[in-house]
Amino acid sequence: MSIIGLGAYNNVFSNMIYAGISDAGKSGGTVAAKSLTEEAASTKSSAATTSGDSVIVTLSESVKRVSIQTDAQSFKDVGMAARAKLNTLIQQVAKKTGIHASEVNIQGLEISDFASFSDQELAAINLNSSGNFSEAEQVQANALLAERMRVSLEPYRISVNQGDGRGQAMAINALYNRMTPEVRRALGWDSAMMVSNNSMLASDEQIGGKLDNNAIITNLRFAQHRGGLMFDKQPSNIDLSIYSFSVSVTATTGIFGE
Repeated sequence: MSIIGLGAYNNVFSNMIYAGISDAGKSGGTVAAKSLTEEAASTKSSAATTSGDSVIVTLSESVKRVSIQTDAQSFKDVGMAARAKLNTLIQQVAKKTGIHASEVNIQGLEISDFASFSDQELAAINLNSSGNFSEAEQVQANALLAERMRVSLEPYRISVNQGDGRGQAMAINALYNRMTPEVRRALGWDSAMMVSNNSMLASDEQIGGKLDNNAIITNLRFAQHRGGLMFDKQPSNIDLSIYSFSVSVTATTGIFGE
């Protein structure tokens, strides 16, 4: 059984290449590992890859990764705040490289340059909520969200490759429940996808039983600190050194790279 909808990253631009997941299902209701991550990998490789000539920029402490996902702030307001933050980043890159701000290649920046942007801000850029983002900026924001998804689902790469999609499906459920509607829309995660995801989970649980959800939550909190999707608005003070799994970021290998 396939998860319908995880291939919906093509909600934006024709110049992005996405490997759809509508045919991702293999035996036992498990998500096809390669399909899911090729989507994120192709997105990342086309718009969010690092380069040897990139300049790593550190934003001031006042704009460090803070959540602006409040009910009082409209999505347009989020976009305006993200526009101001992106302008600051572009100006800093221009100053460091000695070029004009208009010459900065937004798609040539490091992933780490965008660490201060919340998922909601990236969604606002991707969906152009304030109407003042270029196509290149929207593509980049989509790629960055896809990369964060890759990091969050990385702990389940091996088990999925071995035919067990329970952990990944539970992680998707947990993330979906914490996402704003706008982040869901930017990622292409909708109710149809979740129905498919839960059908797959139920099928795999019939084979392998249920997993401990506490471990899933712990992994997602850890992944957030390592560049994954936001799970806790106010991250708990956890000791990351006690975890052994590490997340690698490459331009050519997806979440479930071979």
